[in-house]
Amino acid sequence: MLQDAQYAITTRHVRDWTGGLFILSGLIHGIIMPEYLNLWWGYGSFFLVAAIAQVIFGFIILMQPWRYDEMGHIRSHPENYALPVYSAGLLGNAALVGLYLVTRTVGIPFLGPEVGQVQPVTGISLFTQGIEILLIVMLLVMIRRTLHETE
Repeated sequence: MLQDAQYAITTRHVRDWTGGLFILSGLIHGIIMPEYLNLWWGYGSFFLVAAIAQVIFGFIILMQPWRYDEMGHIRSHPENYALPVYSAGLLGNAALVGLYLVTRTVGIPFLGPEVGQVQPVTGISLFTQGIEILLIVMLLVMIRRTLHETE
């Protein structure tokens, strides 16, 4: 029984840290957004959307709205609803990390005035990538635990 309580506390801490790190990453994207907006409206818009999505996603992780039914009661198996949320966060962050790697090695893909130009690696970009890679690991842990709970 004590091991179950320790496991639950650890799961809660992982979830809380995950939500907080999503919010932090979103805030960083929001802070650097004007720099990219000065380059081109499309780049700035991308950073704005990423910032808003990450902050909202962080609050969703923290609030866990899937735990409650339409009447506000706790669902009997909330983990069934958590898995798609965690998976979406994992895929979104993996896409951001992948795009970062492409823009720092091959160059900016698709559109804009700097298409094909390789972007510089900066301290803030490495810090943000570290957060996003940590988020991927934490989401994998949460997915694993959620799958374990449904067994």
